[in-house]
Amino acid sequence: MKWLLIALAILFTLGLVAYIVPVRWVKQLMLFIIAILCLSLLASSFGLFVSAERISYELLEQNDQFEMRRYPSRVLAFTEVTSGFTQAMQEGFPLLAAYIFGENEREQKIAMTAPVLQMGQSTEQIEQPQLWKIGFVMPEEDLVDKFPSPHNSNVHVGIWNGATYAVMTWKGRVSEKHIQDYAQKLRHICEKRQLQCTDNFIYSAYHPPWLFPWIREHDVMIEVTHD
Repeated sequence: MKWLLIALAILFTLGLVAYIVPVRWVKQLMLFIIAILCLSLLASSFGLFVSAERISYELLEQNDQFEMRRYPSRVLAFTEVTSGFTQAMQEGFPLLAAYIFGENEREQKIAMTAPVLQMGQSTEQIEQPQLWKIGFVMPEEDLVDKFPSPHNSNVHVGIWNGATYAVMTWKGRVSEKHIQDYAQKLRHICEKRQLQCTDNFIYSAYHPPWLFPWIREHDVMIEVTHD
């Protein structure tokens, strides 16, 4: 986030110079530099998550309402945060990012995967503090001991057990209301189809929050325990 603020400050300064300076060629040069920086900033932000390995799953069913997916067991780096929905991701994400960027016993860099998982206990009043698990799925490996132990005692490496999920996906903004609405729709679909679902849910974020809303992808997932 720090580099993003610095880049925005530079863009603002160049824009101010282009506005104030009366010399035409200076204005054109400043606007050209601004355009290059904007494209570079967008490409670097977008590329980090586009190039990331996406978690594989088996698509069991897909229609205009929802998807049914079966995820295999995967190794998960995670941290637990007691907070509201937005604050939990803000607190948990930097700890996990530090782990994969080398803050571990081997000082090993680990490839980023998408999406980032935010696992909640209930969609009721998710803006209120509850226990969240924020997780990065590790690259395609079977064994936990293939990954280094974190330096931070609040970061853990374990197994995310495979399961079947009812899923709704969308592009755009995300808020507590989005999560609650999509989870409610999923539970209604499960009830109509006589599927048993857990109270827990997972919010999946595929892109960083500073990208344009129409680029950002999201999932809400509810585990189906019986079909």
